[in-house]
Amino acid sequence: MLECLEDINRRFNVTIVIVTHEMSVIRRLCRRAALLDQGRLLEVACVENRQIHAETAIGRELVSEEL
Repeated sequence: MLECLEDINRRFNVTIVIVTHEMSVIRRLCRRAALLDQGRLLEVACVENRQIHAETAIGRELVSEEL
């Protein structure tokens, strides 16, 4: 499934919105990640080289949960 989404993004240069709790999926597919806590937007973090660069303390905690 992830390969299919990567292929669609590469071929058609489209934006794909993914809702997931799986940080590995975000690291693999995304350039930006909207981090939410209890339904509230904390920040929009950049994803570079499969690293999510969160700036807020709660954002860093959310990102580190699956490392």
